[in-house]
Amino acid sequence: MPNNIFHLRYKHLRFHKHRPNQQQGVILIITMVMLLLVSVASVSAIRGSESSEAVTNNSRTQQLAMQAAEAALLFCERQTRTYLEGLVATTLFSTATTPTVPFDIQDAPTPSSTLNYVYQWSNLSTVWDSTSSTVVTVVPLTVINTSTTNIFSAYQRAPECVVQMYEPGANNRAVITARGFGPEVVSGRGRPNGSEVWLQSVIQVSVTP
Repeated sequence: MPNNIFHLRYKHLRFHKHRPNQQQGVILIITMVMLLLVSVASVSAIRGSESSEAVTNNSRTQQLAMQAAEAALLFCERQTRTYLEGLVATTLFSTATTPTVPFDIQDAPTPSSTLNYVYQWSNLSTVWDSTSSTVVTVVPLTVINTSTTNIFSAYQRAPECVVQMYEPGANNRAVITARGFGPEVVSGRGRPNGSEVWLQSVIQVSVTP
């Protein structure tokens, strides 16, 4: 009987002898997994921060391009309105004279084979992005690089517009298309590399004497 008791106690001691090593192994695995999770979370946070910064920067440049397009559209609208009012006045009153504008106003489009008007502003490659285009009017850069539109005067490329009479036989209505660029777009003509915004309006003056 005593021998059996000693044998059971010996086995009991041997059973507990290996438990600390097993626990240490489990703790090591858990620690490694936690370190891996922390590393993944850190990388994700860094990438998320970079992505948020890029989105913020893109939003800013797009907003500045919108401001440039709005300023260009307003500038060309004012000049065109003066020109149209002069045309109408010349038609109604023989003593009136037609005023000049700092850009060319294109004649009204002619109907295509499908009886739809094809306007100059719809041609991107040969009108807007052509370095030799005479249809596009380059708005003075001072119109947008002022304290009222952008206190940092960061714009490099001036906005552009195309003005065309709306339809044949009507000298009191015109369609105006403006294109503005963000501050990252370099100066010059041709196809831009960066943010751009397009705006369009149709203005009409009264023909009543």
